Amino acid sequence: MDGPRPCLPDELPELIAAANQVFRPSGGDMARDYPLLFSEANAVNLTVVRDAAGIVAHAGLCLRRALLHGVSVAVAAVGAVFTRESMRGRGLGSAVVAGALDQARATGSDLVLVSGDGPLYRRLGFISGPAAHAWACPAPATADPNDRRAPPAAVDTFDLRPAGDADMPLLARIYDAEAVRFVRDAADWRALMRSGVVFAWPGQIWVVTAAGAPAGYLAVTRGTRRRVFELAGDRDALIAAAPQVSDDVVVPAHDEEMERDLRARGWQCRPVTLPAGHQWLQPPPRPLPVPWYGLNYV
Repeated sequence: MDGPRPCLPDELPELIAAANQVFRPSGGDMARDYPLLFSEANAVNLTVVRDAAGIVAHAGLCLRRALLHGVSVAVAAVGAVFTRESMRGRGLGSAVVAGALDQARATGSDLVLVSGDGPLYRRLGFISGPAAHAWACPAPATADPNDRRAPPAAVDTFDLRPAGDADMPLLARIYDAEAVRFVRDAADWRALMRSGVVFAWPGQIWVVTAAGAPAGYLAVTRGTRRRVFELAGDRDALIAAAPQVSDDVVVPAHDEEMERDLRARGWQCRPVTLPAGHQWLQPPPRPLPVPWYGLNYV
């Protein structure tokens, strides 16, 4: 066995092919879905084990900073962890994740997030992150000129349009006003916008305009359910606009104000399964929320 060790740049295509076999057996491309993880620039943060036949185990790492109510935290996001089926039961999964954690420690990470909640992560000291909730959108309002109970203008207080590359500075400005967020640079926004993926599924970002001015955005998956996995901006405008483009809105645990608003408006809360563990590598200065990400780093 060779490893655990960092992936070499010329091994990246082989690693992506192996990841596709494990995670996309019916078709798909992990490099498209996770462009920040499976990039040449990030290859040094991808821990692999290989044998004579090729790569048999992997744990990916994305290193970013997050701002949590003004506190800057170095975050290591672990994902795309796999061991080929024929090689399971030999401790290779534990070895590559431990290698990724060693890399996180070496780079000064304060917090590790992992996209899973299985026994492997529990053994390594991870605990469950705060629960998220999905709030079911009510039927979108329609303007009925014969309905005098509510003025038709009440449904015309906002506009929605699909976001494009030209909107990246606007999206970044809205996002950067959020109290809990990853620090995204222009390269991150370009990669994530061009992937067309929200969280882990094909998606679309919608710009919400209220009273003629940009008020926020909704990042929505396109699948069996249309689900908002990231939002930023004016909560009233976002709540008003969401039923037009989504079936439900996933709200992170730290956004208590939005959850109160949704409950007061009669939206129905549904449990949502988003396995996520976290592990502090250094004692935090005080209890802090886990950063939320709809445009995924792992």
